[in-house]
Amino acid sequence: MNDGATCYKDELLNQLVNNDEKALKKIICLYHHKLVCKAVLILNDIEEAREVVNDVFLKLWDVRCSLRNDTVIGRYLFTLTKNASISALRKRAARDVKKSAFEYVQPTFVNENPLENAEMGRHINTAIQSLPGVQKRVFCSLYIEGKSISDVMQEQNIEMQTARNTLSIAVKKLRTKLYPLTIK
Repeated sequence: MNDGATCYKDELLNQLVNNDEKALKKIICLYHHKLVCKAVLILNDIEEAREVVNDVFLKLWDVRCSLRNDTVIGRYLFTLTKNASISALRKRAARDVKKSAFEYVQPTFVNENPLENAEMGRHINTAIQSLPGVQKRVFCSLYIEGKSISDVMQEQNIEMQTARNTLSIAVKKLRTKLYPLTIK
């Protein structure tokens, strides 16, 4: 009985390699549920598992012409599903790390109250205006006007390292002046 199933699966593989869409549909009917179960065990998320399995079948269709005659279709699909699930898990973890980092930083930069935003803008402007001449010009040119450091060097007739040092000092002074405003 197992030999009949193996022959049937071998025949499906041959049909798939020959661009037979019906063979793909039959393979999907044979393996979809099993592959989703495998993916759910790794991902713990039924919807994400279904997406992974759909991607696995798309990949199978994309690589159908490069499949060898001795490919065991079930083993091949389970390996693809396992690898795709692990990859999805890694992507989810990276996304969660980025999201948590953003949520950690966001409250210090975003304020939903427009009056407080306007007040913060006035404080920032006052702090920039209090910078000494060259520091203010270098900072404003780079951060407000969006000029390149080489443009600032030419305008101010200063060396690259001098421009960087001047900017660094200006930023440190602004941080010192504005830091108390970020703590609430």
